[in-house]
Amino acid sequence: MISQGKIDLIEQYLNNELSEADRSGLEQDLATDAELAAEFNRRETAHMAMDFMIAENLRAELRTLEGTQAKTITMAPRRRRLYPLAIAASLIILIGALFMIQGGGSDPAALAASHYTAPDFTFRSGGDDIPTEITKGLQELKDQDYVSAINTLSQVDTDSPFEVLATYYIGHAYFAAKDFALAQSQFEKVVEAGDIRYSEDAEWYALLSCLAQEQTCAVPLEQIRSDIQHPYQKQAEEISDKLN
Repeated sequence: MISQGKIDLIEQYLNNELSEADRSGLEQDLATDAELAAEFNRRETAHMAMDFMIAENLRAELRTLEGTQAKTITMAPRRRRLYPLAIAASLIILIGALFMIQGGGSDPAALAASHYTAPDFTFRSGGDDIPTEITKGLQELKDQDYVSAINTLSQVDTDSPFEVLATYYIGHAYFAAKDFALAQSQFEKVVEAGDIRYSEDAEWYALLSCLAQEQTCAVPLEQIRSDIQHPYQKQAEEISDKLN
């Protein structure tokens, strides 16, 4: 959930009301926070639509004024019709812009961003000794150094009991880095491994990775939505309703 403070910062950014330091800080947050970036894109599009609406209304008013002052009487009726048409078109644009600002719409990528929550980067390991690659990789994830985290976690041996865990967090690193195709492939590997500690979470994040690629992902979405025992069933149902 994006805080009101972050939303205010986005609006101030779009209205050129932020200092250079605050602008730079927000841009850094946008580069690492997929949900915040999706909200920024929605609001930026809405601002552009409203700017267009205002410009079109001004043009229509100018044409109307020109029409009343024109010496050629036959042009006046046509110019008068432009004004209500411009208003109607502008109202449609404004309604769409407000709908986007309020978080409406059925864009799969926006839905993925709004439903993605990064895990706390801890592990469920039992009594085994934890490899240094795991502890180092998780710290790099916390530090948002995703490239290093991927490289470090990839060094975990394939026959290690921590290999599934490493793959799971590599998926999150790719998602945070906005490489959604690779994120999806990593989460699907976790699902195929059948480790009950991670499989349901991996199914959910594989779905979000799929949606983030602007796909409808009907099969995995329906699989989770129809499973009333799945921990993400309600979220999947919400996404399904918005897509349909």
